[in-house]
Amino acid sequence: MLTKPAILLLGMILESPKGAYEITKKLEQMQVRWWLKISDATVYSTIHMLVKKNYIEGRIEKNGNMPERTVYSITDEGRVVLIKTIRELFVCMDFDTTVFSVVASYAYLIPREEMRELLQKRLQILEEYKSGIHNQILSVEKISLPCIVGSNIQRMEDIVDAEILSANRMISEIGEINEK
Repeated sequence: MLTKPAILLLGMILESPKGAYEITKKLEQMQVRWWLKISDATVYSTIHMLVKKNYIEGRIEKNGNMPERTVYSITDEGRVVLIKTIRELFVCMDFDTTVFSVVASYAYLIPREEMRELLQKRLQILEEYKSGIHNQILSVEKISLPCIVGSNIQRMEDIVDAEILSANRMISEIGEINEK
């Protein structure tokens, strides 16, 4: 499975070939660093790893008096692994919500009907999590634990509720796109 930085970079490179500097600037424009800690060093090391795994390939370009730069494009293998990862992570629940944020950035790579099905599966999983958390809250209320434990479990339920709201919104938006 790909890391969050690898998903982001593969998605960006899939949109159009890019150099490492261009990728760091695009991440700044997207304001990714507000929700995902990704340094320039992480970008460069992730590029190196993606090249090594044959998910991207680089070619040297020279424009006028500018120094040479390496421009990366995605390979067929990189595209396959990116889409496979998106599909897998769409139906996973992770309390690290940045995982879903990264994957959702490239949801357009999946056909709409399949995306709707993946989101429906995600909703089922989220409802199961919510039920489990609710049962946990009930059991914690029966025993004497510090109140912060109960608050933390409630926080987990809040996260799941936000994810449910988000998945429903995405399903609704897919429906609106299909109607247009």
